[in-house]
Amino acid sequence: MRKILTLFLFAGVMRVADAHTLAADDGLPLQLLHQVLGLHHIPLTAILVVAGIVLLGLRYKHGKRGS
Repeated sequence: MRKILTLFLFAGVMRVADAHTLAADDGLPLQLLHQVLGLHHIPLTAILVVAGIVLLGLRYKHGKRGS
């Protein structure tokens, strides 16, 4: 039950960040800043950062074993 509740809560938080963009006259730096540091985008940003670190760690670990 706890896993299902966590999934529902996560889906609810991510729903806020559903398909939107800033105004067309906002530049690329502001768009990127919004996507990376926007409060409602932080859960996804954190997941991507952690996944990247884990993948790099696994790649590094696998590379050390093969040497």
